[in-house]
Amino acid sequence: MRLERAEQLPQDLAPYRVIITADSASVAAQEKALGDFVRAGGGWLAFTGSAGKEPHRIFGARCGPAGPEAEIRVMFT
Repeated sequence: MRLERAEQLPQDLAPYRVIITADSASVAAQEKALGDFVRAGGGWLAFTGSAGKEPHRIFGARCGPAGPEAEIRVMFT
């Protein structure tokens, strides 16, 4: 395993198996590249840091109000 840290997303993602992003700006700026990477079988873990906001549309999820304690609802479109 090799861990690499980059200030911005590399142009060629083919050498990578998993990408971890830590901000919403990288998602918006690189939406097509990240989407293509995942569709080709790559893994992507995103820490968006946007508590209380809707996740970016690329994730296909909607946030709703919290329900009863210990309830988890995930809706994919």
